[in-house]
Amino acid sequence: MLRVRSFRHADSNADQLTLRQIEDIAKKQFPLATKFEINKLFDRLQNHAPGTFAPVIFVVEDFEGKVNAFASVLLYPPLKLAHLEFISVSPGNTRGGMGGMLYERVRDECKSLGYKAVLFECLPDEPGPSRDEKTMKENRQRLRFYEQFGARPLLNTGTNNHLHQKVKSVRSW
Repeated sequence: MLRVRSFRHADSNADQLTLRQIEDIAKKQFPLATKFEINKLFDRLQNHAPGTFAPVIFVVEDFEGKVNAFASVLLYPPLKLAHLEFISVSPGNTRGGMGGMLYERVRDECKSLGYKAVLFECLPDEPGPSRDEKTMKENRQRLRFYEQFGARPLLNTGTNNHLHQKVKSVRSW
């Protein structure tokens, strides 16, 4: 049995254990992400400044506390917009529906808070800087995943200078 829960602070030992499991998933699923980028997820939970993006971590876990998937979302209350920073299922669990369950929970919670949209960036599904067929296939699958939940790309939204690759900004609902 799985459950989805969210948390905004990492005060307890249980939360710290959850964060270590998330870090393990992030390192495996986002090999190009730097240690700084991954640690930034957790630093925001402990050092959130009022008036800035409010971090929320969502996890899919079993009732023994094993994390199977996570999403990092930044809420910006003044504009009622959310930014999906990371979403990932642990290696070997990508076909079990956990990603969809997690993404729906993120969307539902943002909608219930009165947010206008969940925005995020996704690598494009057409040839560009990355001509590797495996990467293109993964990008197409990723965009199809989001599109089945109603997400649509915002066209001509520029490049991600950090990665030096084109990205698509995507709006959900």
